[in-house]
Amino acid sequence: KAKSFLSNLGYDTKGLSLQNGIGLPASTLQNAAAYAAFANGGTYYEPTYIDKIETADGQVNDYSSSGKRVMQSSTAYMITDMLKQVITSSNGSGTAANISGLYQAGKTGTTAYPSDVSGQFPSDAAMDSWFDGYTKHYSISVWVGYDHQYEPGNYVPNNSKLAQQIYKVLMTYLSQGVSNTDWTKPSNVYSRTINGQRELYLAGSMNLHLALQVLLVIKNLPVALLLAMKSLLVVILAVVLAKAVLLLQAVHQLTVVQQLLQVVTTIHKTITLQ
Repeated sequence: KAKSFLSNLGYDTKGLSLQNGIGLPASTLQNAAAYAAFANGGTYYEPTYIDKIETADGQVNDYSSSGKRVMQSSTAYMITDMLKQVITSSNGSGTAANISGLYQAGKTGTTAYPSDVSGQFPSDAAMDSWFDGYTKHYSISVWVGYDHQYEPGNYVPNNSKLAQQIYKVLMTYLSQGVSNTDWTKPSNVYSRTINGQRELYLAGSMNLHLALQVLLVIKNLPVALLLAMKSLLVVILAVVLAKAVLLLQAVHQLTVVQQLLQVVTTIHKTITLQ
């Protein structure tokens, strides 16, 4: 699923393994196009340098991409909501890219030297530095580094803010004269505050988690009590299973549904095999 998601965002996923979960070969063009899909609510447009050509006689040739939906709007919104904090939070790694009053989101990144050559460079050295950021109108990817990264002195300090500073200048210029509005929360996304922290969740996902917690309590009850509740439990398990299937189709909570099914199976075996 992860490979399919990346592939739909324009990345080459051939030969990828688990270690690529923290990074993969990518260009600034690929990154800008991928993050643009989060910016516009979930549609990927293949990047082109030319949208259209109009000849002297008025003929127009259109080369723009029609776009392909690659994720739900709820996914795009929730990722964007998290990436806003990279720039705005006091603990964020991208605060140097902050543009006062502008609604934007972004992601920082660095590439570490391989272990067999890292000893030749300072402990705070990185091969390169990235910043990918976007608004509702523009997506920008900035890479900072050297062509020959293994030569002495050709490294970027881990705490370098240069990529963010370049992004800030570019996005400040581009955002002049265009609207500046926040992203609209989809109707199936809800928020709650726990210990002072705001969290987002999908409609229905809370019901799944609550059902799982209740079933875990039931599963640990004494066998004699479970048998005494057998008729009621059969009804409860049937309702939970039906609800789980419906919610799986609606919100794609595969992991929680799998846990639910495991607990339901355990309880069912307990009350039927005694």
